[in-house]
Order: sequence, then C-alpha cells, then structure tokens
Amino acid sequence: MQEELQGLDLALECARIAQDQLADDILILDLTDIDSASFDYFVLCSGNSGVHVRAIVDALRRRIKVNVDRLPVAEGAEAGVWVILDFFDVVVHVMQEETRKFYGLERLWGDARALRIDDEGQLVA
Repeated sequence: MQEELQGLDLALECARIAQDQLADDILILDLTDIDSASFDYFVLCSGNSGVHVRAIVDALRRRIKVNVDRLPVAEGAEAGVWVILDFFDVVVHVMQEETRKFYGLERLWGDARALRIDDEGQLVA
C-alpha cells in the first residue's frame, strides 16, 4: 500500500493532476501561517467550460484515491462552474475562469504564500 499523501505533498499532487488536464492558472495557497484558516492549503485552478471543469475534477478523484484514505467530499460537480474537493487539510477549487475572477479567492486569502508549479510539475515560489 502506498503512503497516504498529506499537506503540501497532496496539494502538489493535485496541482500536477490539474496540470495534466490542461487546467489554467494553477495556484497553491499556503495557509499554514494564517491563524484563522481551517485548512493548510488551497489549490486553485481554472477550466474553460463546465465540461473541462468536470474533467479536471474527475481526474483528481480518480487519480488521488490511491493516495488518500478516502475520496474527498465534492460540492458543485453537477453544475461544473465551481467545484470544491475537500481533502481535510487541502481544499481544491476548480472553477470556470469567469467565476474565479468574480470571487477572487487569491485576493480574499492575500496573506497566504502563493506557490506555483512549473511545466514539469516542480514547485516554484
């Protein structure tokens, strides 16, 4: 049995899976130093349509299940506009571009350290 992914390792794996599905503007927000945060990491990414958002979410659920104790709770998957996958310490937000711009989670969590991955899926600050 593989070791269960947690924290930053899980966030990075989610970001890489989203990247494999051609998600746009992938961002990891490190919330570990923010006292009011209930989670350690947010992974944000955008899809260009409802079909694309659902494809990203399906890939995340399919590929992550071998590395976590349970499948995440998924909210919003039917509509494909904004889907939230809750892995307890990591929450993944997959949104259509217009929805992401409107809600601006990056601005709301502006105190968080923003991390990105490069084309090879390696962490860059």
